[in-house]
Amino acid sequence: MNVDTTLSTGPAAPTTDLEVLRELDDLRPACECEGDEGGRAVLRGVALVLAHGMAAPKWLADAYLRRAALVTGAHVGSLDEAFGRPWPLRTRLDIERRRIQNRRLVHAAVWAAVSKSPETPITRHLFDDIAKQLNTGLSGGEVDRLYYGAVADGSLDVAAWKRARKGQQPNPRPSGEGCGLAVALAAVNR
Repeated sequence: MNVDTTLSTGPAAPTTDLEVLRELDDLRPACECEGDEGGRAVLRGVALVLAHGMAAPKWLADAYLRRAALVTGAHVGSLDEAFGRPWPLRTRLDIERRRIQNRRLVHAAVWAAVSKSPETPITRHLFDDIAKQLNTGLSGGEVDRLYYGAVADGSLDVAAWKRARKGQQPNPRPSGEGCGLAVALAAVNR
């Protein structure tokens, strides 16, 4: 089985130790949450440090070991109970894989278009052009949804990147909802 082991998409993928540490900092509030979201964030953090040959920060190691001890100590019956089920029951994984691949493809195309020509507005017209360029049968509306889905999943928000380059807004991180993000936004807004 050929498995894609990349952790992020496009230009948002961490490439230096400093970027990995920043991504870990972004994950920390979610890792400290109870429940499935916290468990999945812990696994993402562990995957990041392993993929980059780094040692886990103490807080991440503690979060992982606490959840692993639930399984090894027979407090829960499976890793899914300790770390969260990655996909709901009856999810068609082939469809999810295709959606993930399309999100990466679309995000990379938006990034390429805007980084090549920074004055390009991120509008429906761009998404229509990308749909034609990719020639995958996607409509402009589907490209729009896939791009913003990638941003919601943690890929670089290219519009925020453009604003940051112009000095309008220094934070090119995507926004969304969730326990970890709510904690992080609360900390930023203090």
